Amino acid sequence: MRKSSKRCLVMLTCVTMLLESQGLTVLAAEDSELSEVAVAEEAELDVKAVEADEIKVETAEIDAAEPMLMAIEEDDSDFEIKDGVLVRYLGNDKEVVIPDGVTTIGEYAFCNNDYIEIVVISNSVESIQESAFGNCSSLREVTIPQSVTYIDDMAPFDECPLEKVYVYRNSYAGKKLRQMGGYLINTHPRYMEKMYELVYVDGGFEISHSELELEVGKCARLSISGVDTDSTFRWTTEYDNVVSVYQDGTIVANKPGTEVVYAVIDGRFDSYCKVTVVQASSQQEQENPDDKSKDFYTSEDGTILYRYLGSDEYVEIPEGIVTINKNAFKEYKSIQEIIIPDTVQTINAGAFYGCSSLKEINIPDSVTFISENAFCSCSSLEKIDLPKSVVLKTGISFYGCSSLKEINIPESVTFNGKITYNGCRSLEKITIPDSVTAITKSMFEGCTRLKEITIPKSVVDIAADTFKNIPIEKIYVYKNSRADKVISRWGTYDLIYIEEVIYELNTDLLEIVKGETKTLSVKNISIDNTLAWESDDDSIASVLDDGTVTANALGEVKIYAIIDGEKGPYCTVKVISGTSEDATKDFSLSKNGKILYGYTGTDEYVVIPEGVTTIRDGAFSDNKNITKVIIPNTVTSIGNSAFCYCKSLSSVVIPDSVKNVGDYAFCGTGLTEITVNFSTIGEETFSYCRNLSKVVLTDSVETIEERAFAQCSSLYEITIPKSVKEIEHCPFWDCPLKEISVYRNSYAGHRIRKGGAGLVMYNPRDSWPTYDLIYIDGGFELYTTELELEAGGCERLSVKGADSSNTISWYSDDEKIARVYDDGTVIAEKTGTVYLYAVVDHPNPYGPEDPFSKNGKSDLMCKVTVVPASEHPGDNNKDFYISEDGTILYKYMGTEESVTIPDGVVTINEYAFKNCKEIKEVVIPNSVKTIGKDAFYGCDSLKVVNIPDSVTYIGENAFYGCNKLEAIYGVAGSGAERYAKRHSIIFISVNPSVNGPSNEEIQQIIEKNMWTKEPGEYTHEEVVQSLECLAMLQKEQLKDQATRDFFCETYRNNREAVKEQTAEVLKAFNISFEEVESIFKRVIFE
Repeated sequence: MRKSSKRCLVMLTCVTMLLESQGLTVLAAEDSELSEVAVAEEAELDVKAVEADEIKVETAEIDAAEPMLMAIEEDDSDFEIKDGVLVRYLGNDKEVVIPDGVTTIGEYAFCNNDYIEIVVISNSVESIQESAFGNCSSLREVTIPQSVTYIDDMAPFDECPLEKVYVYRNSYAGKKLRQMGGYLINTHPRYMEKMYELVYVDGGFEISHSELELEVGKCARLSISGVDTDSTFRWTTEYDNVVSVYQDGTIVANKPGTEVVYAVIDGRFDSYCKVTVVQASSQQEQENPDDKSKDFYTSEDGTILYRYLGSDEYVEIPEGIVTINKNAFKEYKSIQEIIIPDTVQTINAGAFYGCSSLKEINIPDSVTFISENAFCSCSSLEKIDLPKSVVLKTGISFYGCSSLKEINIPESVTFNGKITYNGCRSLEKITIPDSVTAITKSMFEGCTRLKEITIPKSVVDIAADTFKNIPIEKIYVYKNSRADKVISRWGTYDLIYIEEVIYELNTDLLEIVKGETKTLSVKNISIDNTLAWESDDDSIASVLDDGTVTANALGEVKIYAIIDGEKGPYCTVKVISGTSEDATKDFSLSKNGKILYGYTGTDEYVVIPEGVTTIRDGAFSDNKNITKVIIPNTVTSIGNSAFCYCKSLSSVVIPDSVKNVGDYAFCGTGLTEITVNFSTIGEETFSYCRNLSKVVLTDSVETIEERAFAQCSSLYEITIPKSVKEIEHCPFWDCPLKEISVYRNSYAGHRIRKGGAGLVMYNPRDSWPTYDLIYIDGGFELYTTELELEAGGCERLSVKGADSSNTISWYSDDEKIARVYDDGTVIAEKTGTVYLYAVVDHPNPYGPEDPFSKNGKSDLMCKVTVVPASEHPGDNNKDFYISEDGTILYKYMGTEESVTIPDGVVTINEYAFKNCKEIKEVVIPNSVKTIGKDAFYGCDSLKVVNIPDSVTYIGENAFYGCNKLEAIYGVAGSGAERYAKRHSIIFISVNPSVNGPSNEEIQQIIEKNMWTKEPGEYTHEEVVQSLECLAMLQKEQLKDQATRDFFCETYRNNREAVKEQTAEVLKAFNISFEEVESIFKRVIFE
């Protein structure tokens, strides 16, 4: 009982301390509960008293000119008023009218008053301060006049049980309370169980319909009165499922059911209409069949088409429509052709969804936005042409367009999402638009006739099995594009390369002295092309048909090459005066002209003056005008943030003379490509360059620092040269990399294999890289991918391409069938099939996971089949399967009874002699240091083992199942002795001069081996063991050198006599005199 009480006391103390650490105490909680009960009881009594007195306030009859309940008289002595501020109410009335003249109800003025039930605020009051009526536990009604223009956000009626608040509809109080909601009475209204009722003195907002019934596909329009222009207002529904509602009050019935449409005024759900949708009737009456205007339900201004209500096969949408709204023609199965006027700009989601008879639709160039699933399930549509100016913000889907044979999407169309051809059974060839970046697994599902596809360079992500079950015959790609690399690795399809013609000008930057001329030309243009030229501003620089540019006035213009009628590449032309002052006027330079401190110009094209060697920190930072910069080869250093956030800067050439570029130097610029030929890419040097899609790292690069290319959201691939010797954490943080190319055993190769996810994310933990690792010089592979071994047999696997710098981890699917060790040694255990895996430089304790493999497991795989062992005679040269350096004995494969392990072996591996049932004696050399677990498991004939003191580790169960093992020989105090004692095995010291076995232990062995049976019944091992023990006893007598010398002299003089006298006895024990002599010499003198 005492123990139990004490335990409870300790637990209570711990709980109390925990609560106090959270800012609470047990006693405080109890006090709170008691106070809440007391308040509740007192409030209940007050309510009963109010009910008994039957006090009523006739609010419905309040006159607009005199809205306050002035009939209630109040003793002003109960109010403490100072300069128009009601500081404190001291009375205990149930009904209170704030006196005229009060302009402000101050903080806590009525706080904790438990008597007040009704408050009427006079017309003079302008503001109500924080907690003015806080914790008035009986207050249930309050009237707030139009004069109030300020109500504090901090719950002026905090913890009041308000039931009704009377306000004017569009007064400040009305709007404030609609916006504040529960904050009027509780700073945390989510904890409230009941919200007060907001009662409008001048009448509420009126909705045009409180209930509606519509057929599926029909429309109606709601309106609401009483809302002024200062209020916010919107319509909404519970689910937007049965009906859809739009901001002009239009309701479209989608499917049978019931849904509530709410008018939300100043954030408050104030009025509502219950809408019931029923199934459309089969007979649709039409007053005038020739009046097609009633077929279209539009917004009041005629710009939005909400719903088509007709039944014609041929439909012409009225002029003036700007937006074809969501589901406007959804599942109108009779329509075969639609004409869209050129006033239409937007086609919203599902606009023509399920128009299963629609064969033809004309989309004008005026359309700039089409929602993703606008044409889904138009199963009769045969052709669609998208206009040039359209933007597909969410992509586009042709799902279920089973008759679609031709899709024309101009190159100018902008994609921000995906494109889907799912279920387009009639499509035979597809050209994917240029701005598409990904091909998903389901993009072509059901395209059962698709034979030809063209993939643009913009595609950087292609899902595996994209073309599964599709009869693709031709795939057109650009050479060295991402599509080329990915599909080539699949090895399934023959690729056809698109001939790419890139038009370039002879220069893209031109500086001309005023009055002079220079000539522009276009590379790769042929006689089949038409070529013209166009200047942005002829007054600054004009251009002739042959490309001759004349500088007319100081300034800067762009001159475009017009190829085949379309604008092509352009050249920025800068006209200068030709003086030296003109070349340097916008630059802040040191006196000697070598240091550039800043740039003050506004030009788009900037040429840094010759002679500058250093561009200082922040010299061009935040310049929004610069688009191109020419850096002369005199520059050797670019400082920190030199061009940081020059957002328009798209082109810069960094000359080989530059040896140092500072941190953040080009951070946040508009660069599209860059060649890096300096040694260290500093911290965030190119971070947030969101247009940067091409990075060339030359052999000059040695270090890539942290976040060097962070958030370069257009960077999909990069090649890291052999020269790179250091890569810091997360240099490509949040880049959408799909491919990193490296040399197999370069620093980058090792770094990425060991921590690839850390290149693109800060806390990779268990995350895997999302990019492919490509080896420029070829990858790793196993020399052997299939292997057959007999049970008990051994073989060694190795990895082609690996060298001493690599760490190879090996894994077995089933170690009961075959085990594999760190050097690739395979030991077959029992019959069956198993897969062995090698992982390079990515050790994982849980299995053969390889972050760069196709299926998560390593691609370096060998199938091993283990068959039953055949009978074969032993071969001493092949009895031991040892590591290449001779230090690890993996497996003994012989059949000898006495085994001597070769010198040089350091480790006897686990299971090395497992179930070698013939072995009776094992001699271990002094080179051995480790005996692995279960090394001699099941050697049930083993009787004697000699373990040298070089052995420092003996694994668990090393001699498990050695049922006939009589003793372990070893050096006293060694690991062998400790193992023997731990496993209750007799230990015999072979070096008694160093704390050897006691005479009693020796006598025990002699008696066991020599005095219990007839001489001929003893085994050879038992005789040898006993003779060794006798020699140990003899050695005890020969401790000093003089005695030992006398013994040796006496023995030499009497050797032959001893031999003759012992011959009969030794013959009985089946041992020679010479062997006995050898045993005594070894024990006594070694």
